[in-house]
Amino acid sequence: MPVGPAAARPSDPRSFLHATAAIGTALQQGFKAAVGRERPSWPDPVDSAHYAAFPSGHALTATLACGLLLWLLAVHPVRRLWRGLAAATAAVSVLGVGFTRVYLGVHWATDVLAGWLIGLALTAVAILLYPYAADPAPGPAPKADAPAPDRATEHPTPRADRPHGT
Repeated sequence: MPVGPAAARPSDPRSFLHATAAIGTALQQGFKAAVGRERPSWPDPVDSAHYAAFPSGHALTATLACGLLLWLLAVHPVRRLWRGLAAATAAVSVLGVGFTRVYLGVHWATDVLAGWLIGLALTAVAILLYPYAADPAPGPAPKADAPAPDRATEHPTPRADRPHGT
């Protein structure tokens, strides 16, 4: 079901998805820099990571990628079976990524929860804004220095074989 102007179609959906992923990375890094939360410190960790912990970039990215994939499958003609399998795979992936980040000892559970919520919010915003990312009119953009055509001077002198004003 389309949201927003139904006729709007971005010229290249891939660039929109790339921009959304870049915004997700920027948000994640911005939150990490702003919050500066320390990572868990365990006596014998399974893994280690550096830089700030909040939010989990893995959880955010998995949520965003799977959310956008499910949305693309929903707006294109795909069999219900494949959409269901994709939804199940996405759920297992997103939950699995989050739980393994905590299990490995590199994130607190709240870091993962924040990553999921930010990823979900960004997915929703991207879906809502997608119809508005369309080019306003197909074709080349007019040159900035080109004067607009003046309809009054288009035919300065009427011709006998054409009605006046056309």
